[in-house]
Amino acid sequence: MFGRRSRLSHRQPESDWGASISDSSTPKRPPSRRRNAVLNLYDAPVYRDWIFWMTILWGAATAFSSPPEEEPESIPIWLNTVLATIAIMACLGVLPAWLRLLLRRWWISRRQKKLMAAPSPYAPSQDSNLVPRPGTPPRQLPHPNLARTTPRQVMQVAEHERDKAPQGQSPTTGAHSEEMRAAPIPNTSQTTNLTADVFSISRATFPYPISRVVRRLELAHTSRDKYEAMLDAAETLAITVSVTTAALLRFERTKLPQPPGAPFTVADDLLSQLRSSYLNKGAMFGTWTSFLEAVARKGAGLTHAPSALREFLRGAHGSHTAIGSLHNLRNERNRASHGDRPRSEEEAALRVSEHLPFLRSALEIFQPLQQLPWLYIASTAYSPKFGTFDVTALHVMGDHPDFERRRFTWSQPVGNGLFYVLTPEGALPLSPFVSRPFCQQCMQLEICYTYRVAKQNDSAQSKSFDRGHEILVDDLGAEIRDLPDKRGA
Repeated sequence: MFGRRSRLSHRQPESDWGASISDSSTPKRPPSRRRNAVLNLYDAPVYRDWIFWMTILWGAATAFSSPPEEEPESIPIWLNTVLATIAIMACLGVLPAWLRLLLRRWWISRRQKKLMAAPSPYAPSQDSNLVPRPGTPPRQLPHPNLARTTPRQVMQVAEHERDKAPQGQSPTTGAHSEEMRAAPIPNTSQTTNLTADVFSISRATFPYPISRVVRRLELAHTSRDKYEAMLDAAETLAITVSVTTAALLRFERTKLPQPPGAPFTVADDLLSQLRSSYLNKGAMFGTWTSFLEAVARKGAGLTHAPSALREFLRGAHGSHTAIGSLHNLRNERNRASHGDRPRSEEEAALRVSEHLPFLRSALEIFQPLQQLPWLYIASTAYSPKFGTFDVTALHVMGDHPDFERRRFTWSQPVGNGLFYVLTPEGALPLSPFVSRPFCQQCMQLEICYTYRVAKQNDSAQSKSFDRGHEILVDDLGAEIRDLPDKRGA
C-alpha cells in the first residue's frame, strides 16, 4: 500500500510535488541509537533498549504477582512488595545492563589494542602518488597561482611522460598514472620543488589534529578519499594555525595592559573579530581564513608579539601564498558542500591534482608551527622548597593518538586538563579555543575546538577534530565573552 502511494506521488504535477513531500504520512527517520547514554547503563532512546524493557517487565511482574498473605509477618505487605520489586529489578535488569557496559568497554579496548598492534594493511606503496618512487628525481608541481587544469592538459601530461619513458619500458599504470596526471607540464619559471617530504614532516612534527588528517591523506587509496582528506586537512590546518595565533595574541594583550576606556590595540581588534564569530553563526572555514588574513595584514602593529607569532607573520605576509592557498581550498570546500562533489574517480583525481599544491604550499609556509608544540596538562604539583611547579604533560604532536608524557619544571602555575602551547616565552593557554571533553558517542575524551557559544548560558559548542562530533562544554562560553568586544567598547 505504501509502495503504491509512493509510486503515485511521483506522477503528480510539479506544482504538487512540494506538498507530497511534506505529507504527514511520509515516514520519519528514527533517531540514532546512543549507547549507554541514560544513567550510563541504558541506550538512548530507551524504548529501543531491550534491557530497559526487561527491567520494567520484571518489576511489573513482581509487583502484581505477590502471593496473598497467609500468616502475619513483621513488616507490612506493601513494604515487602516494594523491596521485592526493587531486588528483582536490580538483579534481573540493572545488573545485566551493568554487565553489558563492562562487556562493551572490554570489547572496544580489545579492538583498539588489536588495531594498534597489527600492521596496517593500508600502508602506502611505492606507487602511491604521495610517495616518490625509489631512484626517480622528485617531481615538480605547479605553483598554486596557476590556472585551473583542463582535461586537455591532463592528456598532454600523459603524452609528455610517455615520450620521456626509456625505450622498451611501458608507461606506468594504476596509482602512478594519477601521479602523472597530477599537474600540467612543469614550467621552470612558475614551479617550486615541493616533494612528498612536506607531508611526511607534517605527520611527524605538527600538532596532532593536522598530523592525523595528513596521515589519512597519505593512506587514502581512491581519488575520492584523497579529495575528502585534502579538504579536511586544509580546514584543520586553518583551525590549528588560527587558535595557536589567538593564544599568542592573548599573550600580547598581557604585555600591554590597557586601562578602561583606552583605545583598542591591534591584538584587541583581532580577538574581537574572533569573538564576534563565536557569538553569531559560529567559527567556520571562512572565519579562520579571514582571521589569518587580518592577522597578516595588521601584524605590523603588534609591538610585543612573541617570537613565534613573528615567524608566522613573516611567513604568511612575505609570500602572500599561504592565505591565498587556504582561500582557494575554502572555495573548493564550499563548492563540494553545495552539491558539486566529484561524480567519478577521474573527476576527483583532476581536482586533487589541481588543489593539492595549495595544501603543500600552506604546509611549507606554516613550518614554524613545528616549534610550537601543544601540551595537555595531565598533572601539576607545587614544590614549596623551590617555589616551582612540577608538571606532567602529554606531548600532543605527531599522528599517533597515544601521546608521550613529558615532565617540566615551571615557575608559573598551569591548570590540569587544559591545553597549552609551548613558546620561548613560556607555556601559553589554548583555552578557551581548544578543549578535551568527554564524547558520549565515542565514549572517550576527544580533542575539540570551540565552534559556537550559546546565547542563553555560559556553555559552548565544541567540535571534535577527529570525527566532527558536537559536544556541549560548560563554562567555555564565559571565557569567550571575556575576550575584547569592539562593538561594546
